[in-house]
Amino acid sequence: MRMYAERSLASATATVTALIALVIAPAAALAEKTQLDPGEEALPFRIRVLNADKAKIPTFDIQDAIGPEATVKKKMVLMSFFATYCEPCKKELPFLGALYNEFKEQGLQIVSVSIDKEEDKIKVATELATQHDLQYPVLTDRFQVVAKRYFISKLPCLYFIDANMKVAKVSIGYDDNAQKEILATVRTALGLPTDAPVPESLQKFMHTPAAPTPPPAVAKDDKTEKTDKVDKSDKPDPKDKKTKTKLSSKTKGK
Repeated sequence: MRMYAERSLASATATVTALIALVIAPAAALAEKTQLDPGEEALPFRIRVLNADKAKIPTFDIQDAIGPEATVKKKMVLMSFFATYCEPCKKELPFLGALYNEFKEQGLQIVSVSIDKEEDKIKVATELATQHDLQYPVLTDRFQVVAKRYFISKLPCLYFIDANMKVAKVSIGYDDNAQKEILATVRTALGLPTDAPVPESLQKFMHTPAAPTPPPAVAKDDKTEKTDKVDKSDKPDPKDKKTKTKLSSKTKGK
């Protein structure tokens, strides 16, 4: 009887341990997650628009643009998370504005999501939208609800979401090659040739190659050093009186 009780207790302990593992394992995996991966379902949200006068809408709902319930039927939503303290983010804004103006008629929707918490910083985000005359919605995620759902830890972070509400690509950071990669991804989503010339409106944002690196200096050996050095005594000094006399005599002799 005692042996049976011990076995039952061991079995019950094992079951509880397994159940705890089932709960903890997904939570741990979620804690380690840094982004939604390509192919995953994008998460719905609806938040306030800071530049409603330009965007023509007071709030933005991603499901209005893409997914089965979309009312405007876009081919892609490019969502950029940014903050006013992030310099690369601010550098990215005018490019995104020009990109939207260039491809909005072909089915591109862009939104920038500010994760600034303080009211004065949110005001700065609004001013940035005005400064760059952004026509697409600039959103405020003051309590970072959307940022947390999309696992935002580094800025700027761009999500490319296709018409089926699936994550197509995630890009973190903004360097000299970012513009070309963003343009190629957008063109692919819109069904446009990726090798077409860069539109004139975007050319000024494209990184120009640095000046050619000069060839390395030739390493000089002892012989070269001796050749390069000139003994001043071998050259006549025009200021020297004796030299002037000699030069004058030679001239008269001729």
